Amino acid sequence: MERLEPFILFTTKAKKLLSSSFVKSYQNNSGVDFSWKRGEDLSIKQRGPDQEQIDAFVLTFRFFIQKNEPISFYSMAEAFKSEFVSDELKEKFSDAKNHLNSYLDSNSMFKIGEHITRRELLYVFIYGELSHSDREKREKYNDWMSNQFLAAFMKNEFTSILFEVLNVISYTGGICEEVLQQSK
Repeated sequence: MERLEPFILFTTKAKKLLSSSFVKSYQNNSGVDFSWKRGEDLSIKQRGPDQEQIDAFVLTFRFFIQKNEPISFYSMAEAFKSEFVSDELKEKFSDAKNHLNSYLDSNSMFKIGEHITRRELLYVFIYGELSHSDREKREKYNDWMSNQFLAAFMKNEFTSILFEVLNVISYTGGICEEVLQQSK
């Protein structure tokens, strides 16, 4: 049973994320509205998950991205090397992990001096503001948020990245369920 624990925990946490209010709010109406008229202030309104929903989501989301967690994609790569996992499922997991890394390492729409990758944007938000206070990431986060216009679009991009990573988590949760079925 111990050998199956990472697969069980992965599916449990994935289902928790998928049923969160963050997901419902993101799917219902997410984006940024802005308007400006000469002589008036810029109006920016962000739609989608509120800060409380994001905070709650990130608390569980971190399990999948922090290397020291037993269900991070990094740690799950070891779990999928187990002899009881079929080659087909090993390959599916490897493809999902490669897709995730490719997505995160690609450029976001932002360029501040140099292009900002999705991974950097994700980590600056999580480790500079939401769950840790890494000094360098915190400074970068504060710099980005000092521009009201840029901040709204970066926050929207952050939630989009969370949701895209969630898609890979969901898919991988399905693979984990297959491992559990095959091991019965």
